[in-house]
Amino acid sequence: MPRLDRFVVAGFVSVVAGFAMTPAFAERPISGAEAVKLLSGRSFQIACFNGTRGRGHFGEQGVVNISYKRSSSSQSAPEEKDRATVRVRGSELCLAWNNFGGGGEGCYPVTEYGANMYRIGGSAVWCDVKAGADSNARAEATK
Repeated sequence: MPRLDRFVVAGFVSVVAGFAMTPAFAERPISGAEAVKLLSGRSFQIACFNGTRGRGHFGEQGVVNISYKRSSSSQSAPEEKDRATVRVRGSELCLAWNNFGGGGEGCYPVTEYGANMYRIGGSAVWCDVKAGADSNARAEATK
């Protein structure tokens, strides 16, 4: 029986390794211009390194609207809302917020790491964006 167990484990590892190497699972740096093209006109969900979570819409005119809740907020606290203007600087995506993330403009690398899933930022400061979220996100974020 031990040989069968090793065979099953080896087969499982081979299958998992094969899936991990397929393009669908590969992380891929993308340019700011490509990020704008992929996200424009789409609703999204967001989860950041500091526990902030929310939803929003990436407008086709270079404006992002977002509703979010910080991890430090109480459950009964209302969501905060903000708007950012978007621009591209070389390979980075630049966002100029009023309040989100402390406000001001920041430029960040973008990585695609799954179907409609992107990481905006680097190893220490980042937000994960899942595009194509509930279509109600646009209406909620712009209220």
